[in-house]
Amino acid sequence: MNIIEKIASRGLVFVLAVAILGAGFIMSADNDRVANAETLASVYLTNKATAKTTEASPPSARTAPASRVNASTVYVTMTDVSTTNAVGNSHLLDANKVVITVAEADANTKVAAISAANDITDASATHRALMTPVALGLAGSPVIDSDSDSDLTDEVSVKVCDNTQVPTWSGTAFAGTCTAGSAVWQIVSVANGDAATNTASTPMITIISSTANGSGTTGAGDIADGEDLFVGYWTSAVNTFEVKAWSTVQLEANASWISVVETGRNTGVFEAEFIVADTEGVNDNVAATVMASTQAGGDVHTTLSQCGTSGNAAVTSDGAAADGRWDALGGQNADCEMKFLADDQDLATADITVAAGGDIAGTYTLAAGEFLADEDHDGSVLDSIYFIDDNTDGQDIADGNQGTLMNVTAIVCSGLADCSLPHTASRTMTITVKPPVLLDNGTADTADVFAAVSNNVVDQAKVDGAAAGAISNTVTAADLLTNRVGSDTISTGAGNLGAYANGAPNTYYTGVQTTGINRTPVVEAQANSTITVQYQDLTDGLSATAATTGTKQKETVTVDASAPAPAITAPVASSSFKDRQPTFKGS
Repeated sequence: MNIIEKIASRGLVFVLAVAILGAGFIMSADNDRVANAETLASVYLTNKATAKTTEASPPSARTAPASRVNASTVYVTMTDVSTTNAVGNSHLLDANKVVITVAEADANTKVAAISAANDITDASATHRALMTPVALGLAGSPVIDSDSDSDLTDEVSVKVCDNTQVPTWSGTAFAGTCTAGSAVWQIVSVANGDAATNTASTPMITIISSTANGSGTTGAGDIADGEDLFVGYWTSAVNTFEVKAWSTVQLEANASWISVVETGRNTGVFEAEFIVADTEGVNDNVAATVMASTQAGGDVHTTLSQCGTSGNAAVTSDGAAADGRWDALGGQNADCEMKFLADDQDLATADITVAAGGDIAGTYTLAAGEFLADEDHDGSVLDSIYFIDDNTDGQDIADGNQGTLMNVTAIVCSGLADCSLPHTASRTMTITVKPPVLLDNGTADTADVFAAVSNNVVDQAKVDGAAAGAISNTVTAADLLTNRVGSDTISTGAGNLGAYANGAPNTYYTGVQTTGINRTPVVEAQANSTITVQYQDLTDGLSATAATTGTKQKETVTVDASAPAPAITAPVASSSFKDRQPTFKGS
């Protein structure tokens, strides 16, 4: 072979090798981005009425508004509103609403999912050796390819239990007591359907076992009628994080912190919307809606469910002008849950005095990935612990120690000591207090203990809408986890979600603000103001930036000098008004 042939031959081998490697990368790719390399996020702002956007080439998949068009300057308007959101000036519908879009592929996590019990009603007819029964996964939770091998059949595990037994699932193994059957199950196929976008849809998992049957009336591995089959796997969470928004009127130091919610599992696109309001003088000196009540004695948790609404200035005592209700209103925090840490906890093994303070007794656990939420963004999580008298025994804490009045002075976590940061493992908290009223050992030292916690996952619905835009005026478990914060402004109702039950610690009891307008973020502005939205990307993939600071990605919109007004374009004035067309002056 001459030298030219050798070069050509080696070149061909190199091209083939690159092609094979490239194909390998393509085949291993998956829309589970948990393990992807870090990338720099992007922030875009869109006027919801005009669909003008700062995004250079908005994909056609963008919705509400659809058909977005880039503009060099995006204008919005503002409305004068009363405390009941009565509009004081005319405007195009939604021209005072800004849609935030953050493209952030790194903010994606997987979570362990376990199905409800699949009841085996006739084992000999459906679950004998070499039969292929279908098991249902967890509703609204698709099986993901966590190991990126383009195969879902190696993602699912199966467990059969007696009718009264319910196992737990860590993501890699079942735990708990299950004494039924000895069959070993293999996965034939996984059909997710639309489980990623429909909370009512369940993955359909076909299974098979070659384990020998028991008697003629039982199934593989002697599975009996009435036993329950569970499947466990990794699924993708609907993730969320916060951005902050401010204007030249509402300064950055008083920014509204707004939760952006992933538009679907694994999309890596996060959205929210906020109202632009000219409320200077309109809502000044209006009392704020509280985030979590400090509660009077014996109120039994009913006012404690709301968690996470940043901002909310308090009313001033003399009636003078003050920062109003809308200043720094972040709306509903999609990532904040009230966690029931301890039930009827004896807080003091010895008196904890007003002067000395001390550590309270008890075990208080944060799950892996969970952290204390700084729901009011005051820089401290010491006010994220709540002590409640549930009025069930004669040793409950004094009213002066209720809610956040206990005066928590320090919280230290095992493992990673800073409880405001997530950690890969579960942790216990040491809580130090200096109570305003004596914690009298054996007399007045018992309380239920709660905490405001986050994990960057939308664990429970926070926004009204069982389908996009389908407002029912009540937030329920049927509402989509992917609903955009601020999209249910017209909703008139609230809702309490979660599994709270007195006597059941480590459950979550979360309610939402009383109406959609209270759940909707607001940024205060004036004519010609510039509104800025910023996301601090800590996973920017840039070696030049520190992991604790990352890169601040910003985008702006401009408030039009005058409100959008309808304009007559054709026919001319004094003739028929049927063709009157509204136009947006600032656009």
